[in-house]
Amino acid sequence: MHDKSDPNALTDPGAIAIHRFAEGILSATAGLPWVRLLPSRRRALGAYHFPGAVDFVRCVVDGMRRERALFADHPDTPLDPEAIMGHQERALGWRLVCNTLRDALQAASDAYLYEQAAAVQGAGAAVKQVRDEFYLPVPRRGAVERAWRYLALRTGALLLEQHHKDRQRAARMNKKERAILAGDPLPPMSKDRQRSLASKSAPSKRVGELLVHLGNSATPTLLSELATRR
Repeated sequence: MHDKSDPNALTDPGAIAIHRFAEGILSATAGLPWVRLLPSRRRALGAYHFPGAVDFVRCVVDGMRRERALFADHPDTPLDPEAIMGHQERALGWRLVCNTLRDALQAASDAYLYEQAAAVQGAGAAVKQVRDEFYLPVPRRGAVERAWRYLALRTGALLLEQHHKDRQRAARMNKKERAILAGDPLPPMSKDRQRSLASKSAPSKRVGELLVHLGNSATPTLLSELATRR
């Protein structure tokens, strides 16, 4: 999957506005005088940045402008105050861009965290509701629809389960690593973990019960879909 969505496929007005904003930023930067530096070059140029650097440049340029003829006739290299001031003005412009984008980046990061969390919470609530309905005693009325809802979200539920397993595995690994570094013995497997491993066949059992309960009221396609998950 790609993080970049197709703007033509978007339906939410806010999402469309966000994508247009991002595209506008990219198009607006096409003619800017970008400079790409290696890390070593950045460190070297950092020595020329100090408090009062802008005032220093302006004082020198003002003096050169007042006595322009003296500096224009320099025996080695003509000193151009306008070229120096051009660098300074571009530097101030880039500083404004940095400050603006830094504020925008923080706001965009906060908005991304909020919207992504809200999307996952909403999807998780839908999976939980459908899964809870599926594992409740099934009355004959509405059983087929509930089974189809379960199957429709089954792939998403599996992804969520895998995510939780990955987090639990990472937490166990981190706990073991900390114990090893500290020289502590590894903790025994908890009873909850033992019960969890012993109940791995519960979903398969529930699917079997539903197949028996539905009987002739289920379509062959639904029966096939449920049977593959036993």
